[in-house]
Amino acid sequence: MTWVGDGFKRPPNKHLCCSPLICPIAVQGMSGCRSHGANRSPPPCPFLHFLPAAGRASSRGIMAQRGPHPTLLLVLLATCLALASGETRYEKFLRQHVDYPRTAAPDTRTYCNQMMQRRGMTSPVCKFTNTFVHASAASITTICGPGGAPAGGNLRDSTASFALTTCRLQGGSQRPPCNYNGGTSTQRIRIACDGGLPVHYDRAI
Repeated sequence: MTWVGDGFKRPPNKHLCCSPLICPIAVQGMSGCRSHGANRSPPPCPFLHFLPAAGRASSRGIMAQRGPHPTLLLVLLATCLALASGETRYEKFLRQHVDYPRTAAPDTRTYCNQMMQRRGMTSPVCKFTNTFVHASAASITTICGPGGAPAGGNLRDSTASFALTTCRLQGGSQRPPCNYNGGTSTQRIRIACDGGLPVHYDRAI
């Protein structure tokens, strides 16, 4: 899965989503799901367990009548993708750390509060800190090869600098609602690689 801004492209022969019949709000418009066998359905979205039965039954009718609220759709989609079974370490890295081109926002505080929620990092607890790299997945992946240098174990340091936005939780509690401030910089980064793909963001250097 390749994240592009706030959207994504699914790679050939590999699909990740919840069933549109079970998760009608979050995955409306998604064209396929990871194969679960000829006679098996993809897993339901976990957050639906917290909806009243009437709400689950009527969600499709509501969608047909009024359409999804854009913000709600993004939040539920991020949650669905984060919790759906089958997310690889590489896909998690893309979801949590790649935002290219950078999503427009009036300031870094707004950017961080929106992006941390949209990418599924504010539930069930608020993540303390997270860095978004504003570069394509392909350019970041080169760090695992000729674009990086060994830094011990499976860590590698980039030879190039990247535009970054680092979001930091304000206050001492990780209980939602989450409130973030952010800062921007252009720095080299250290990541962990596995099988030639980035799987963990370590830090800026």
